[in-house]
Amino acid sequence: MKVSVITVVLNNFEKVERAIKSVKGQTYEDLEYIVIDGGSTDGTVDVIKKYGGFISKWVSEPDGGIYDAFNKGIRLSTGDVVGFLGSDDFYAEATVIEKVVGRFKESGADGVYGDLLYVNREGRIIRYWRGGKYRRELIQRGWMPPHPTLFLKNELYRTYGLYRTDMRVSADYEMCLRLLWKANIKLDYIPEVLVIMERGGISNRSIMSKIRTMIEDYRAIKDNEVGGIDLVILKRLTKMHQFIKLRSDVYKGDVIVWF
Repeated sequence: MKVSVITVVLNNFEKVERAIKSVKGQTYEDLEYIVIDGGSTDGTVDVIKKYGGFISKWVSEPDGGIYDAFNKGIRLSTGDVVGFLGSDDFYAEATVIEKVVGRFKESGADGVYGDLLYVNREGRIIRYWRGGKYRRELIQRGWMPPHPTLFLKNELYRTYGLYRTDMRVSADYEMCLRLLWKANIKLDYIPEVLVIMERGGISNRSIMSKIRTMIEDYRAIKDNEVGGIDLVILKRLTKMHQFIKLRSDVYKGDVIVWF
């Protein structure tokens, strides 16, 4: 089973090398790594070129936003399974892809996901997103899998379409609703942290971004006939427990050190 990992980046010279090293350090061998750069001018492209012998395919050109870049990566991908790793993010351990592939083979699922850990710039844990076991009815309670940990069969994109580029912040949520609710695909869960994300996603940067996210979430909900405005509220309420009490057994201590 071939796995395509896609990293989308724009002017992130300081962190993109960590993401690339994280993929390069994976133990799974049948791996295709694709980097989509949005036309960086800060030295990011030099870092990409530095790892040209490892990166399978890369492009550097202006795009229409993160979801347009996601779609570029998917179109270039040839793997049986596709996953995304942000330029600020890294895998929790070297065996993540190996474990994901093993779960695909064992379960026959269409998608596999796990848990997501958020850290601040100092590496201190600030949020733990436990995906939990999937049940379809959870969608109507505001649940969604942690998108950075979600690996999907490539054929799903061919069948059900790519990310919507008319959305700036919620196309990942819309994709989950489209696949999980409308297409009713099969998901399987790995109860471990798969990805560590440095805080600062596009939907978390400002009050205006939060308002835009809520508006786009509502569009996604209505377009996929899942519910109404109450689901927008429920989606936010499901996140509250992630901040209230961090699990002490996630990592020893509360600082992540990445070498």
